Amino acid sequence: MIAENSYDQFRENYAHLTSVSGREIRGEDGFYCQYCLESPDLRPGNGPRIFHHGKKTDHVIVLTHGLSDSPRYMADVGKCFYDAGLNVILTLLPGHGLNDPDAAFEDSDLDTYWRQTIDRAVNLAGAFGNVVSVGGFSTGGALSYNRILREMRNGKKLVNGGLFLFSAAIELVPLSEFMINLTPAILLKRMDGTLKGIGADPFKYPVLPKFGAKELDDIIDENNRLSRGVTVEQPVFAAHCLTDDTADVHGVLNLLKNNTKTSSAFIIGEKIIRQKLYVPGQKTEPEEWINVAHSTLPVKEPIVLTDGLGKIGPNPQFDEMMQAALAFFERHVRGGGENGLRV
Repeated sequence: MIAENSYDQFRENYAHLTSVSGREIRGEDGFYCQYCLESPDLRPGNGPRIFHHGKKTDHVIVLTHGLSDSPRYMADVGKCFYDAGLNVILTLLPGHGLNDPDAAFEDSDLDTYWRQTIDRAVNLAGAFGNVVSVGGFSTGGALSYNRILREMRNGKKLVNGGLFLFSAAIELVPLSEFMINLTPAILLKRMDGTLKGIGADPFKYPVLPKFGAKELDDIIDENNRLSRGVTVEQPVFAAHCLTDDTADVHGVLNLLKNNTKTSSAFIIGEKIIRQKLYVPGQKTEPEEWINVAHSTLPVKEPIVLTDGLGKIGPNPQFDEMMQAALAFFERHVRGGGENGLRV
């Protein structure tokens, strides 16, 4: 069984929220159990959560969402790891999932709070599993990489599993990066205006906070400094789309090439047939270039918009992507394969 004080610590990690409470939820089909945190500050379903097996497992993974969204955007990935026998911790970054996020995104220390959230989740993870892996989507990927780089600098080894990156913001596309670097932080805050938390997507803000992008850029800069001449010992898996217009695929590929011992990439848009169309009289079936939007890469189950205008996602290559991720996990993390860190 999982000790009750582990849930107490999970709640304490989010003490900055008003009246935080936790509750157990079991899927109707018994597929998974969740321990979910709720607060009047949060939009429904936007809180941090744990997918658990009711006991400490050999492996646990900490997964972190991206800028402006919430743990829902990593839930489908988390369920796949859960199904593989892991306990899964889905973090909530400060400033996210809120009914009213405006004040939070005025704080110049926001990137520091993000790092602290990852650190607390990794510290807690030891109560849920012996081998700790980390990973994330977009900003969450950058923060997970940042945690490992900071561990290397400080001589710590709490993350003794793998690193799993999904559309990770290791490097932004050139135009976005140029605009963020060119614009003073105080002007970015003014450009944001009054940030609203309520929009058509129940798990994502209606606009991307520009000051939040500046905070992300600070994390990317720190990663670039800490990674110079460094080789990550943890096995690293990355999933990305060639046409990603937010997180540049070249940043991820350079990380895998220059800063890892053991790594693998699942690149969407590279010799992948999206769908086969039957054309009468045509002997060969055409190949269609796949294009997965940055925000939908980690999504399997469509997200229904509240305005009745449609759905978000899913990634048509989600199952293939996760098969690749879990095969990498089994060989290099659970199996303690070549250069695996399992202890």
